[in-house]
Amino acid sequence: MHSKFLPFLALLLIPHLVNAHYIFDKFFAENIQELKTNIRQPKVVDPLLDVTADDMRCNVNKGLASQTATIPAGSMVGFELDTVIFHPGPAAFYLGKVPEGETAATWDGSGPQWFKIAEWGGKYDPEMWDFEPLNVRKLNTTIPSSTPSGEYLLRVEQIGLLIPLEPQFYISCAQIKVVNGGDGFPASMVAIPGHIQPDDPGLLLDIYHPIAGTTYTVGLSIVAHEIRLPYTDRHLSCSQPYTFFGMLYARGQLRIPSLARTAKAMSSASATSSIPALPLQPPSVDEEATLFNARVQEMEEFFTQPRFKGIKRPYSASTIVAKQGSLPVLPLPSSLLADKLFKLFSRAEQEKKPVHTMGAIDPIQMTQMARHQEVVYVSGWAASSVLTTGNNEVGPDLGDYPYTTVPNQVHRIFRAQQLHDKKNYDERMTATPEQRVKLENVDYLRPIIADADTGHGGTSAVMKLVKLFVESGTSAIHLEDQLHGGKKCGHLGGKVLVPTSTHISRLIASRFQTDLMKSTMLLIARTDSESGKLISSTVDAADHEFILGVTKTDSQPLAQVIAEAEAAGASGAEIDRLEKSWVDEHPLCTFDQAVAKEIEASSIKDKEGALKTYNEAAKGKSNNEARAIAADILNKQVSWDWDGLHSTAVTTAELARRFKDEGMLAYVNLIQKKEKEIGCDVLTHQKWSGANYIDRILSSVSAGSSSTSAVGKDSTEHSF
Repeated sequence: MHSKFLPFLALLLIPHLVNAHYIFDKFFAENIQELKTNIRQPKVVDPLLDVTADDMRCNVNKGLASQTATIPAGSMVGFELDTVIFHPGPAAFYLGKVPEGETAATWDGSGPQWFKIAEWGGKYDPEMWDFEPLNVRKLNTTIPSSTPSGEYLLRVEQIGLLIPLEPQFYISCAQIKVVNGGDGFPASMVAIPGHIQPDDPGLLLDIYHPIAGTTYTVGLSIVAHEIRLPYTDRHLSCSQPYTFFGMLYARGQLRIPSLARTAKAMSSASATSSIPALPLQPPSVDEEATLFNARVQEMEEFFTQPRFKGIKRPYSASTIVAKQGSLPVLPLPSSLLADKLFKLFSRAEQEKKPVHTMGAIDPIQMTQMARHQEVVYVSGWAASSVLTTGNNEVGPDLGDYPYTTVPNQVHRIFRAQQLHDKKNYDERMTATPEQRVKLENVDYLRPIIADADTGHGGTSAVMKLVKLFVESGTSAIHLEDQLHGGKKCGHLGGKVLVPTSTHISRLIASRFQTDLMKSTMLLIARTDSESGKLISSTVDAADHEFILGVTKTDSQPLAQVIAEAEAAGASGAEIDRLEKSWVDEHPLCTFDQAVAKEIEASSIKDKEGALKTYNEAAKGKSNNEARAIAADILNKQVSWDWDGLHSTAVTTAELARRFKDEGMLAYVNLIQKKEKEIGCDVLTHQKWSGANYIDRILSSVSAGSSSTSAVGKDSTEHSF
């Protein structure tokens, strides 16, 4: 199957890939529901690791915020994350007073201008420290009512302690202007960096090996409502007390011995910085509910991204989360390529250009196409004809190969893409900048679009197939509306379609499966209705206006004619002649066309008005409802019945280069003309793969009706 994919209007935008890192990207207050423009947005979700870096003030930012929010003193303020806090550890809010001559929009946060106004700590648990901010999405506090009016930076800091001796800092700053303030003044303020030292015991805590009976305080803390955290057999010594708004602060002086640090570095904690840690004990009912609700909210945000604009789901986010299990759903590499494909389609749609692709059946072809084609296509026909997972039983594309066949081929190509990408990257990174300028930089990570045929079965089979495609590295799949079990390759004739509702069910099942995996894989709804002549069922009213029937009532239905011929032992050729003769004698039309003919032949004076009345009343109705409407207009029933019915790497490289500019003309000139000149039997590739042979077998089994013949007159091979 040779394909050329045009941009799709209902494509889906790139989502934020959710992992265990997070950012505080929204601000809220009593008078503000949600705001992003006053936050100095972090560039990436990765945490800061160096407590001595200037970036500790407000993170590594994309730039200064464009707005400063006005906040009355004594009111609530807070930050919201893009997900929940996964990493256990304390959190705190700081205010930084903007110096004279600066504004909140220009100040870089330097100098001893900072003081803490809130913190969240934890409590001792024999198995693992339990920190208050874990699994929450929002943190908020109150601006002290005696805070002087003026402009400030409001800073949030959450410290992830999941890796012993390697604290992770998640930081954001919001630009605010305090109004209606008081006359309070901190006795002492600190500079950031400097508010916490690299060897402060609060940063070196091993949360997986708690020691009971001891306390300490992290860095610059509010003693008035502090939460002391046990750590060693010594208590924290405090010095430098100072007063602010009637609250007592203290700076911790405890240092952890180097031997203890070494022991903690050798601990067997298995937590990593890329995924949330699994609990050692099942969560309580309340904890379970909190985490579930957070995951549901996260999934709802996933649903409402611009990426899914125009997509309607008949199920809720909570339904998806409840089916995901407790194991965290992690992003898969295929989503990165799917996002890339969406960008590609979006750009092509804006430029009103198609996206060209060619089918690849092995890594050799893929590598040659990568220089010229932006997409790799894996065809069901090609996989069926040259490489199947059914004991390598190859044959024509009748959708009868194992459903693992095409995902296996995708996996093979995707693995090869990664290998050649690594080779290319290594060659470039080991070269000097001068040498790299001269080196060809090939993008081997081309999105893969794959043929999912009919879904290879019912709803559960479709979901299993989609899961395989996502896991194998597929960026997009196309599903067709043919009958499973009667499927034919797009180039073949004899297609039997399923009702529209059945095809929609396949697409819904596919999206449900991708949502379970938080995959952004694109779904392409393909139809064979242009060449399909039969439909498996008339149950769906949406199909009725397109179904052809007969108006003659004085003869047997075609199905009965064929059945009687089969019972009498007629040959396939004889049945073909009977079918053709019956169709010639029984002109086919839709029910609406039959009504129009009846109105035209009737004695109704205003025929145009009668037809308009019928069309308006019958629009969107089933044929049964339309029959009643037509009978009311004509004063009789309308007689109408629907029951009557190739190449080496060198060739591939040249073809890929020319196909980029010439399209299918390049394929005709380089491949098909050559095949015809030398008598190559792959010119008629369906016949080469065994389509004629298998079709004759199936015709023998089914008595040879030409309506479902794969090589009948609708086959494209008759054009060669």
